[in-house]
Amino acid sequence: MRKTVLYIGMSLDGYIADSRGSVDWMTGQNETGETAENGASYENFIKTVDTVIMGWNTYHQITTELSVGEWVYEGLTAWVITHRTGQRAEAAKSPVFFTDRSPCELVKRLKKETGKNIWICGGADIVRQLMEEDLIDVYHISILPILLGEGIRLFTAEEKTEKLRLIRMDSEKGIAELVYVRSQSSLPGRIRTFAPEDLDQVMKIWLDGNREAHSFIPREYWESHAEEVKEQLLCAELLVCEEEGKIQGFAGLQENYLAGIFVEAGSRSKGTGRALLDRVKETHPFFTLHVYAENERAVSFYRREGLRVVSREREEDTGREEYTMEWRDATAGMEGDARTSGTEQRASVSQDFQIS
Repeated sequence: MRKTVLYIGMSLDGYIADSRGSVDWMTGQNETGETAENGASYENFIKTVDTVIMGWNTYHQITTELSVGEWVYEGLTAWVITHRTGQRAEAAKSPVFFTDRSPCELVKRLKKETGKNIWICGGADIVRQLMEEDLIDVYHISILPILLGEGIRLFTAEEKTEKLRLIRMDSEKGIAELVYVRSQSSLPGRIRTFAPEDLDQVMKIWLDGNREAHSFIPREYWESHAEEVKEQLLCAELLVCEEEGKIQGFAGLQENYLAGIFVEAGSRSKGTGRALLDRVKETHPFFTLHVYAENERAVSFYRREGLRVVSREREEDTGREEYTMEWRDATAGMEGDARTSGTEQRASVSQDFQIS
């Protein structure tokens, strides 16, 4: 599978641009004006990618300051993330696409396609969003021999903890090159189909998660439906994420209805829920789900993953407002009755496995 590579230069104190937004300080110790992208390292790296993603500010700086009249990424397919979607690339013979898609949505789509690796070359907000969703596979960072004191930071305090593994280290002209990959311990385990012997672990995740995620509903409500749900689990299409015999989370489906995704407490914020949802998307170009409006964490997760709210209603048993959300793969054809099948399945499932 294609990898997403953050290949970027930054100052020793963590800035990718100075307070004016300038990068003219990105030179080595010989002060000849060579940037971090010149030299053998860049030449070797560029052979491994065929796609580059950047924000509008990066694109604008390249075309108006750093390389006026000449497109420096010739031969690569370039994506510029911006709300200025009416733009036209100047001086570029290779494809340049302007899109208002979210960086995460774009990268997920591109990683499903065949090709070389995908280069993330700027800016900081794009990096932040991709890190939040565990979508950066390789961190190739050049540390420049300069302390700026202020400017635009590459990483902020908002990023979550991410364990990395150093795979290469080099230096040239005072520029230290560090290449890291995500630590295997931070990645979700393998995804497989449910087996009957998984039932006890899955039920514990379901019950614990519902109690925690739905504090606005009495605990007894979930306990009273446990046996009923246990029977439904044995009849549903289930995917489990497992590592060393321990189930980290699961997803439950009935045709085009996603009954829910659940992740045990120790495996949250590690990409487990997203990995399960991505697997569902691979086999279901359309599906619906229900989620309580008060379960803000779940609603936010599904929105980030490209689902949208199509209706809202009061859930009969609890009287709480819940959303109907749907996923549609824009690149796949739809069956005429797909929307209906999702609604019909909802009636046969008395309890959703709300995401936790």
